[in-house]
Amino acid sequence: MPVLLISGSPSSASRTALPLDHPAGRLVRPSTVPRLRDLPAEALLRGDTAHPEPARATDPVAAA
Repeated sequence: MPVLLISGSPSSASRTALPLDHPAGRLVRPSTVPRLRDLPAEALLRGDTAHPEPARATDPVAAA
């Protein structure tokens, strides 16, 4: 069973990013860490559901 870890912090040096990265690198199972800060802000602000990047980010969540 894959593991899904979601990081929603806008900062790469956040206090939540490190606790997610550490176990993700040590897991034997496949893991996915979608980083919301990597998504295009304009598409998110507009609620552009047709934009491919936000759509790809929701695929692992839907599969979980």
